[in-house]
Amino acid sequence: MKRKTLLDVLIRQLSKPQDPENSITIDQKEYQELKDQAKRYEQQRKQADTIRKRGERLENDLQQVKEQNKDIREQIRKERDARETQASEQQESLQQITSLQQQLKQERQLGEQLQRKLEEQQQLLKVQQQKEDVLQQQHRDTKAELRVVKQLLMDALRSSSEASNIESRLEHILQETRNALLQNDHGQTPKGTHSLSTSESTQDVLEKKSVSVPVTHWENAVFGRMAHGGVLQTEAGAFYRITELMVQQYDLEHEAQVRIQLDANRIVDIKLLFQGDDTLSPILQLTGTIQLGESYQWYCLSTEDPQQRYPIHYKDIEVLTLTEGIPCFFNIDTSESEFSRYARISRLFTELPEENRPTKNKKKPVANLAKRKNKPSPFLEGYTVAVVGGMKKWVEQTVTDTGAEFIHDDEKQIKRITAALTKVDAVFLLLTATSHESTWQAIEIVKEAGIPHFRIEGSKSNLRQLLIDNQERIRQAREDRNL
Repeated sequence: MKRKTLLDVLIRQLSKPQDPENSITIDQKEYQELKDQAKRYEQQRKQADTIRKRGERLENDLQQVKEQNKDIREQIRKERDARETQASEQQESLQQITSLQQQLKQERQLGEQLQRKLEEQQQLLKVQQQKEDVLQQQHRDTKAELRVVKQLLMDALRSSSEASNIESRLEHILQETRNALLQNDHGQTPKGTHSLSTSESTQDVLEKKSVSVPVTHWENAVFGRMAHGGVLQTEAGAFYRITELMVQQYDLEHEAQVRIQLDANRIVDIKLLFQGDDTLSPILQLTGTIQLGESYQWYCLSTEDPQQRYPIHYKDIEVLTLTEGIPCFFNIDTSESEFSRYARISRLFTELPEENRPTKNKKKPVANLAKRKNKPSPFLEGYTVAVVGGMKKWVEQTVTDTGAEFIHDDEKQIKRITAALTKVDAVFLLLTATSHESTWQAIEIVKEAGIPHFRIEGSKSNLRQLLIDNQERIRQAREDRNL
C-alpha cells in the first residue's frame, strides 16, 4: 500500500513541469527513500521467513507432542487394564489364601485333637508298661525265691528217708505257685492255691536262712557333660559317674533329663526324657587325627584348625592303642581345671575312606569358643515364670538366668501352686508321665487369668528360646492385665 502511494506521488510530480535542477534533486531524494524502503522491506521479508520457519518447526513439534501424547494415553490405558487384571487376580488369590487358611486352621485343630488323643494313649501305654514291668519283676523275684527255697529244702532234707516225698510235695507247691503267678499276670485270682507260708517245713527253712533278692528302682536325674564321660545327679542329690561309651550309647548331651534304673549303687539302664545342649557345657567336641610329636608325646590334631594341637591325657595313652594318622573324636575341657587343655579321646577309627567312617554318634563339633552359647543377660527381672512338669533341677537354671522368679510343680494334681498360677506372668508346660493331668489344669487356670502359656518341646534349648522370643509378649500381657 505504501509502495503504491509513493508511486502515485512520483507520477504526479513527473507529470508537472519542473525545473530540471529541482527535478533531479527530487528524484534523488525519492530514490533514496525508495532504496531505504526496499531495505526495510527486505528485512521484514527475512523476518517473515524466519517467523514462518519457526512456525513450521513449532507445528512439527506440536504434531510430535500430539503423537507422543497419544502413545502415552495408549500406554496408560494398557497399564490401567493390566492393573485391573492384576487386582482381579490378587483378589482371587486372596480368596484362595483365605480359603486355604481356613482349611489349614481346621486341619490344625484336628491335628491338635489327634495329638492330644495320641498323648493320652501314650500316657496310658506308659502306665500299663510300668505295671507290666513291676509284675515281671515280681514274677522274676518270686521265681528266684522259689529256686532258693527248693535248694535249701533239698539240702536240709537230703539225708532223710522222707526226702523223696517232700520233694514231690515241694514240686507240687512250686507248680501251683507258677500257675498262680500266671493267673495273676492275666488279672485272675487262683482257687485252691497253696501258699508257701502254709508249709511248716518251708517256713522253718526260711527262718533258718534268709535270702535277699536285689530290687531295682527308677530315679530322675540330670546329666552333666565332662571331658570324658559324665555325671548323673539324682533328685535326692546322689551322683553317679558314667563312661564316655555310655554317653555315646544313650546319646546324652549336657543337662539332659533322664531316668536311671538303679540296682543298689549300680546303674542298670538309662532312659532319655528330654535332651540337653552340649553347646552350653564347657566341653569342646572336636574331630581330628592322632599325631606323634617330639619327645614321643602324643597329640590330637584338630581338623578344623590344623595349627592347633592338644596333648592327649595320660589315661588315654595308657588304655588306648594309638597309631599316628588315624582319625578320632576328642573332647577339650575349657574350664580352669588341672587338665583343662588336655585332649580326652572319645572315639578312635581305623584308616577308612571318608564315606565309610562311622558317624552314628558324631556330635557337631564346636571349634570356636566365640560360637558357643553364653548365658543371656537378665531380661525378665521383676517377672514370675512358672514351669509345670519335668524336674525342677532341669529347668530352674534356665528360668533364673533370665532374672525371673521361678515357680515349679511336677505333681499329678496342682495343689502347691494353684493360687500362685493366677499371679505369674507366664507359664511353660512340659508333658511327662507325671504332669499330663496337671498340665491341662494349668491351662484352664491361666486361660481364665489371661496369662500367656507355652509348651516346651522336649529340650532346655527350646525353653530358653521360648523365653527369649516371647519376652515382649510376656511384658505386654502384664501391662494389659494391669489396665
